[in-house]
Amino acid sequence: MECLEATAVSHTGDWIRDFAKVTIDKIGAWRFCAVVADSTGNTLLARRLLVRNVIRTALKLGDVVHHLNRAIGDIAKIAAFRPVPIQVVRNTITIFHKSHAGHAALKAARKERGIGRGIQAIGKTRFATLTLAAASVKENAPAIRDVIKADSGGAFDAIAASYRSQSSRASFQFENGLSQFLHVSLPLAKAIACLEALDSTAADVYLFWHAILRSVEDVLDNELDLDFTPDVIEEVRGILNARYRQLFKDGNIANDIYLAATYLNPSECSLDSI
Repeated sequence: MECLEATAVSHTGDWIRDFAKVTIDKIGAWRFCAVVADSTGNTLLARRLLVRNVIRTALKLGDVVHHLNRAIGDIAKIAAFRPVPIQVVRNTITIFHKSHAGHAALKAARKERGIGRGIQAIGKTRFATLTLAAASVKENAPAIRDVIKADSGGAFDAIAASYRSQSSRASFQFENGLSQFLHVSLPLAKAIACLEALDSTAADVYLFWHAILRSVEDVLDNELDLDFTPDVIEEVRGILNARYRQLFKDGNIANDIYLAATYLNPSECSLDSI
């Protein structure tokens, strides 16, 4: 991996191409079979320039895990998820990470409850970070509820209504919304973890995407009694269908290699399952 401190430089497509070309020339262009880029304009231009002028035999591929992460971000912006549960999750993490007393109280409550892992912060560079953070909040909810119940100073007033009483409207709205978000975003997060493996292939991309679609469709069909509204179901399907088309059909990162690799790899699947 080559790194360069270039915060004062304009990261144009030409600049990115030239930066990558230095390393490519050291290794040998003939050793590269593909150039991968996310969907931003400058990186797509750099990819196109590299394939056109530097490695003419290379395939142009999108950054699949980045693409999946963007889909999770799209789902988190759905109006039904944005204030509750997404903002409650963010507020919960902020409060407990900034308060030393709150952090210590939660640690003690977790120990009492037998909960091993604490709540995770939402980072900017880790894929699926929002889903992972939401899952950690859900796991720690019983301990968080204990801390809030024992508090008498109002330190947790911003989130108390979502945790204080499991039978209250606010608590039900938060817990149901959190479960809905996690059940539609976890399949994408799990696929990201699998596709980040060193031995993942182009065929895996095709297979995992279709596994995501099937898993989410099963959730939306209300098999778990999560009571999705028709609007949320339509939005989730729309997001996944749009991201699917961008990668496999007509997007600027689309490529037929994923279907071809699946078709040509007998260890991955049979013709009947495509």
